[in-house]
Amino acid sequence: NSFCTLLALLTRKGGRNHSVPPTPSMDMRSAVPVHATAATSAATSADSTVTMVHLDLDCFYAQVEMLRVGAARDAPFVVSQWGNLIAVNYPARAAGIGRFDSVTTARQKCPTVRWEHVATYAPGVDSYAYHPEAFVKKATHKVSLEPYRIASRLIFEVLTSFDGVSVEKGGIDEAFLDVTNAAAALLQKKRAEQHDHGNGGEAELAAALATEAAAVTAFLDESSERMQDAESLAAAPIETDGPPVRSLFYCACLVVADIRRALRERTGYEASAGIGKNRSLAKIISATHKPNRQTLLLPGASKTFLYKLPFTKLRGFGGKLGSTMAKELVAETCGELWNVAVERFAPFVGGDMAEAREIAARIRGVGNDTGLTERNAPKSLLAQKAFYPATNDDQKMFGWLTVLAKELVQRMVIVFTDFGVRPFNFNIKVGSHGLSSTDVLNKSQELPWPPDGDQLAHAALAVVKHALANHEAKGLKVDCFLLGATVLKPDPATTVVDGRFVVRQRQRALTSWLSAAPGSGGKLAGVKREPTASGDATEERAARAKPRPEVITLSESSSEASLADDGAAHEAARSPSADDASVEVVDVSDDEDDGDGEPDVIAASQPL
Repeated sequence: NSFCTLLALLTRKGGRNHSVPPTPSMDMRSAVPVHATAATSAATSADSTVTMVHLDLDCFYAQVEMLRVGAARDAPFVVSQWGNLIAVNYPARAAGIGRFDSVTTARQKCPTVRWEHVATYAPGVDSYAYHPEAFVKKATHKVSLEPYRIASRLIFEVLTSFDGVSVEKGGIDEAFLDVTNAAAALLQKKRAEQHDHGNGGEAELAAALATEAAAVTAFLDESSERMQDAESLAAAPIETDGPPVRSLFYCACLVVADIRRALRERTGYEASAGIGKNRSLAKIISATHKPNRQTLLLPGASKTFLYKLPFTKLRGFGGKLGSTMAKELVAETCGELWNVAVERFAPFVGGDMAEAREIAARIRGVGNDTGLTERNAPKSLLAQKAFYPATNDDQKMFGWLTVLAKELVQRMVIVFTDFGVRPFNFNIKVGSHGLSSTDVLNKSQELPWPPDGDQLAHAALAVVKHALANHEAKGLKVDCFLLGATVLKPDPATTVVDGRFVVRQRQRALTSWLSAAPGSGGKLAGVKREPTASGDATEERAARAKPRPEVITLSESSSEASLADDGAAHEAARSPSADDASVEVVDVSDDEDDGDGEPDVIAASQPL
């Protein structure tokens, strides 16, 4: 099944042999070997030069579904969710279809368009599938992001297989690459070949490499525009862009072409890329020529490129900061800000002069954003579902809880395999007014280990039933569940074998989230207690000891329930706690548009 496929990717070594059938290679140059020795530093003739790349999968969600169903690349194709489009490929855009169209509108604009609904969990089933759109309902089905996560893993497996290339995951469908070492190694090889053949000096080598790079790259150069404002030109950064620097960037183009070709041949996916001297420039230019192309912005051409560029297009200026600066400084382009004194930027960043200087540098294209950030383990894992109509039926509630609990456990396995950490706390939230509500229940407790989806669902159901029975609003019905796993830390006693957690010594059993209700005799509805120790003397000593949570199991009668659906496990990498989390959702509104008309990342801030 899909989870086994994903775990096979997690545990596979080497990353070179893929089960995906090869597809026709791109119309590119012959392969340049960049898998030679990886230099430990960017030892080039331009010592401090860094070659950064932003790589973006073209219409990623559409590509995943097209590859699954075998659709032709040049055929109009869209992906829908609850009747609206979330992905539109370029042939469909050429036919006038937009990402905010409905399926009906798309078919009216282009009768030949093919559409597929995203995978969903159906009522009574705890694994996702592709169901006919006519039978998919938001109230009874839950969107699954697993097909896209699996595809993303394949993609990053390829990206990280190249020597001399550092990779930072920017989202499920984009990455930042530092290819400086690989480009330097290739340049060294080219210089050696030139020396062997006696074909001139550095300028001649740069010219030859430019020709080779031009076969696979679109250039943004100084001849594209001219700056008419002499004062702004004087304020622009002065950059040296001699043959050694250009040669390094041309080699970077060849490296990126290899990476993109390998990506298509090994996985079937196509990507566009931008190559520049820092992250901000690389990201902007990656969208300049789409789809399936790459663009180079040489350092010496960056001031020309930025001069008329709206500064709100720069990474970090697309939100409140950019709009406030535009209004207060009466400016639209980077060039218009070049003459603004650094001190005038300080009020926009709380008076921080260091931040103000960074703003001044970034609008000139010389910001200190050339490094990559190591990917950290998430702070919490979440699985949630809002459903309609609200219910207090045991069987229906158990169905939702089972799907969520099993998905949450799967996410635990993946995170443990990736980062070597596992959660220690388990949280359940229940509301009657949508996902933002916790009016029925909000409880946390130590997570039993190793976790079992069915066991967690049973325990969660018992707690929900107890909360409803004791709620002041009798007969209250709920319309959302959220299961969370928090406090992620290493656990040397735990390993993963065949997609399942294995511990050297079984740890604490499942404990109740709440003390027995007054007058209940220490019992919960549908729950029976097991003794915490054997023998009367032991029990007597335990009774005198400090009270501890009871060990509980569910009675047989309460274990009979059908699986309902929903809930997507969502990784909250930036959330400080389960009470203030970001969830992974398919967000149809771009935070920073990368030019492909799809969400730049699949993670969007959604307070729970």
